[in-house]
Amino acid sequence: MLIMAAFHLSLELEEALLVLERDGVERRGIMVVPLYTGPEGDSGGWKSDWVQASFESGMALGTASAVVGISQGFIREWGPLIWGLITALSGFAIGFGLCALFHYRLWRRLTPGRHPEAMIIVRCNPEEVDRLRTVLWRHGALSVGSVAKDE
Repeated sequence: MLIMAAFHLSLELEEALLVLERDGVERRGIMVVPLYTGPEGDSGGWKSDWVQASFESGMALGTASAVVGISQGFIREWGPLIWGLITALSGFAIGFGLCALFHYRLWRRLTPGRHPEAMIIVRCNPEEVDRLRTVLWRHGALSVGSVAKDE
């Protein structure tokens, strides 16, 4: 039988390997395969999308702020041109900053759970499958599966 489990690279992965070896699984019966997601990392280009979304949000808030600033500039001392520029730049900075912060926090929250980082493949006897599955689940496996191996 072959048991496969997906893990994040963590201390739980190392503990699971230690417990498997202590439970009698031979070291040459365990294979750990690191998983790679491509040249852009596990985000798949999502990082560049948040920059574009933040820029668009900054431009929208900057435009709205400029309209308000220009109308207020007709009754203020420096005039509509200066107040329009001041409010446009500050609106852009606020819009870009808030949107970038929101996307960064969302990216940090979603990225770790998007893809497993390592796969463990264990060769064992059919009688040991349930016990080894339990060990893997207890040590933080993201998913566990097994397949009967024809020898």
